[in-house]
Amino acid sequence: MNWTFIKAMLDCYKNIDKLADALDKRVTDIALKSAGFDGNFLPASYYVRAITDLTNQKIDLINIKVVIMDMINNLPYRYRIAAKYRYVENLKIKDIAQRLGISTRSIFRLLERTPLYCDEYLTKRGFDDEWFLENFANKKWMSKHLRNNAVKEKTIIRPQNNIYIIHAN
Repeated sequence: MNWTFIKAMLDCYKNIDKLADALDKRVTDIALKSAGFDGNFLPASYYVRAITDLTNQKIDLINIKVVIMDMINNLPYRYRIAAKYRYVENLKIKDIAQRLGISTRSIFRLLERTPLYCDEYLTKRGFDDEWFLENFANKKWMSKHLRNNAVKEKTIIRPQNNIYIIHAN
């Protein structure tokens, strides 16, 4: 799988819970509106499509979170610990190095090689670029991470008919 996608998946992990909470709040707001608390009663059937869309978005978030956690849990021990501290607990490199008792340079090396092991995991599970593009590339919450990592990896990502096209420079 393209390393830009792997890095975007790892980077987005820290925001997934916030996004899921925001979706829950929106569903609650819709429920309150359908109950007529705002003085404008509309039947719940009026909001079915909105609630279905929000529920599908939350399912997408849960799916990517499960894949990311399983991917991290299948890393070799030192990579797994470094990845959990960096991407799950969102610690700074300096803090990770201090906790593990190794140099910051070693942490950078571990995190730099992490996508290689993630790629092996994803390939074994049958997840490829097409799977990522089809399921996550067009999600608003993922696009920021894709753009940031595409710049770092010198990859051009162009949207075309709701599909992102990857061009390596």
